Amino acid sequence: MATIIERNGRYRAEVRRGGPKAVRTFSSERLANDWVKVEEARIEQIAATGVIPTKATVADPIDHYIEEERPKKQWGKTKTADLKRLRAAVGKHRASTLTKAHIVNYFTGRANGTAGPVKRQPRTDDRIFPVNPKTVVTYFPRAVEALGFVNLHLHDLRHEAISRLFAAGFRITDVQLISGHRDLKMLSRYTHITVSDVHAQAHRLKAA
Repeated sequence: MATIIERNGRYRAEVRRGGPKAVRTFSSERLANDWVKVEEARIEQIAATGVIPTKATVADPIDHYIEEERPKKQWGKTKTADLKRLRAAVGKHRASTLTKAHIVNYFTGRANGTAGPVKRQPRTDDRIFPVNPKTVVTYFPRAVEALGFVNLHLHDLRHEAISRLFAAGFRITDVQLISGHRDLKMLSRYTHITVSDVHAQAHRLKAA
């Protein structure tokens, strides 16, 4: 992006494309336009080679990546948050001076929950994975599609789990405590008890 501003008979030209801006002042608008064309061509050539300008900060290639790639393929909130954290943590450093220590410190901080503006959240739940049900509902269909499964729904997992509890010999009242069913008639649809299941349960009770 280039701008030319006239001030007191002088022309200030500014060029910036996903990196640090270049600024020059000229005595005429024609000279300013000529310089802008040359500078833009230089920046395009650098971008084509993938070389990071000496004065560029780490934030510059991150911004360039977002600008170039996001329109091609929309990504989720997690990737957006990751890029934001990375930019906040190391974006101010010159790309040419970035060292292994910067990277190690960043990921060490992430592991300790201290990297960037986002801190590790305090534990407020007894569950190991206190996942919001809405999150599961959102991501399960995506996982099914990615793995190539056909006609698999989240409720199918619940059905399978309840069926396995019955097959393992749990009583219907025990399963009700786990499944949360209010009506035993509804829950009885999951039993699928066979003669072999009855015999197996009898042997387990006898052994006990």
